[in-house]
Amino acid sequence: MICAHVAAVKNSSIATASSRADKRYSDRMIPQPEDKFMRRCFELALLGQNQTGKNPKVGAVLVYDNTIIGEGYHKKFGGPHAEIEALASVRPAERHLIPLSTLYVSLEPCLHFGKTPPCTERIIAEGIKKVVVGCSDPNPLVSGKGIQYLRQNGADVFENHLQNEARYLIRPFCANLNGLPYIVLKWAASKDGYIGKQREQIWLTNNYSKMLVHKWRTESDGILVGKNTLLTDIPRLTVRDVPGINPVRIVADRQLRTISFLNEHYPGQHWLILNQVRDGNFGPLQLIRYHNDENLEAGLRLLFDHGIHTLLVEGGNELLNSMINAGLWHEARVFSTAHILTEGIKAPQLEGKLHQQRQIGIDKLHVILNPSLHYD
Repeated sequence: MICAHVAAVKNSSIATASSRADKRYSDRMIPQPEDKFMRRCFELALLGQNQTGKNPKVGAVLVYDNTIIGEGYHKKFGGPHAEIEALASVRPAERHLIPLSTLYVSLEPCLHFGKTPPCTERIIAEGIKKVVVGCSDPNPLVSGKGIQYLRQNGADVFENHLQNEARYLIRPFCANLNGLPYIVLKWAASKDGYIGKQREQIWLTNNYSKMLVHKWRTESDGILVGKNTLLTDIPRLTVRDVPGINPVRIVADRQLRTISFLNEHYPGQHWLILNQVRDGNFGPLQLIRYHNDENLEAGLRLLFDHGIHTLLVEGGNELLNSMINAGLWHEARVFSTAHILTEGIKAPQLEGKLHQQRQIGIDKLHVILNPSLHYD
């Protein structure tokens, strides 16, 4: 199990009624929170996509008389947290309203000193008496202690508001707490269940799906392919159809046979080579070794140590199947297409919880969550 604190959605809609039954109040009741303000926190949190490093994405809003007077999100690793950004955004003419306002925050405020001071102390110092929290923080340094501190210092706290959505938002953070990247598998399959043909490059998805994949690349620290995919497709693995930053390109090459190929086809370009032969550098190529008696998980942990906190795995079939069989995945994004290949490389078989299904032009996208993560 990667993280027991992440809650998944068992279908494409999220029922809030059941989550309301789980809400816990402090001794002094506060009015029923508004869903729209917590959902605004979620929207804000997503603005920090791929900027927060191994920190969670968090959003916060300050509400007075049913109106947002301040809002913010965690913008970058090491920067102010969402609550502090929300407080800083309040106009001078409205700062006297802060103690009379309700603070909504998607994740439990922190209590510990890290790269920034504890948010809980600032909340109390500002005189805020009402706080609505999306979900508790799975980090053992916090994990309920922030809420306890707020209550002990006179604040009313409403816990677990829209908690399924709040927990889903921090699923990469939960993987990172365990020293692994958040791993997303991606592939496209023909109508008859193939992902391609041996030693032949085949494009199955439409241009809209391609743009979506490029967006996913902007949201990933690294992009991983297997040796055979690299040699057959010579993929660019860059961001071209949408604005954004290229992920770090990584190839899984246990026997270290791709150095000459990379130098020939990607001259001067940076790659990580995950292998079982040696560490070191060959110009822009960085070799990361995991030992022969270790499985792929050890290599993935090394990638995490090298700053790869979110990892998009784009094939090929051997690599995808090995990660599926080892349970080394958190989410899979699978395109079903209208193409008929008749024969070729069979698509991976995957068991999981369907989180989302939607049409992308003539393609259909299925987003599947790893059931061993106990999203409930």
